[in-house]
Amino acid sequence: MRVGIARGPVALLAAGLLTAGAAAAAWAQTVPDLSQDGFPTVAAQQTVSPNQAATVTAGDITIRIPAGTFSTPVQFELLEGSNATWQAKAPAGQKVIANFAFKVVNSETGELVGTFAKPVVFTLTNPAVGPASKYWNITPAGAMVTNPVAPTISGDTLSHPITAALVGWAVTSPAAATSVSTGLPLAPVMGGGLALAAAGLYLLRRPRHA
Repeated sequence: MRVGIARGPVALLAAGLLTAGAAAAAWAQTVPDLSQDGFPTVAAQQTVSPNQAATVTAGDITIRIPAGTFSTPVQFELLEGSNATWQAKAPAGQKVIANFAFKVVNSETGELVGTFAKPVVFTLTNPAVGPASKYWNITPAGAMVTNPVAPTISGDTLSHPITAALVGWAVTSPAAATSVSTGLPLAPVMGGGLALAAAGLYLLRRPRHA
């Protein structure tokens, strides 16, 4: 039996649908499971309905999810890894003070959800947060890349909007200088040394009485 091959506009439409379908399938496969990429710990989780606002908290991290963020019920997991692990990836002079990622699963299909209809808001409240703190993306391959949107910092609180679960994140602050020999903060060590030197100079210059 001979099968006719569509030509003209019908063929173009069919090709477009096939291309779009392939692209959609490829996109579905690109949502990473970040629990397998350096964020193995489920720090907190919650089932979130489409019309439900939710707050997910673990330690000094809070995630605020507005109503309408998801079109179907999802299982929202807040993941964490080891700060020590990501410290090895951090730029020189930066100390990792927090790291996290999301794993969002469609409760109806079991598929990973990669993008959100509304941004969720990440908030970190930590004494180590300061004006020079930085917010980084962590790719599934483990690279730490500066997020193009600067975080909002107020006192010891840093916040940032998030619209997808395709990478993980880390927050760093400038590492304090330390003494090579003692590992103690360098400023107090130097201050103590200067005080001792000043006291010795005073004793040398003090007039001696017979």
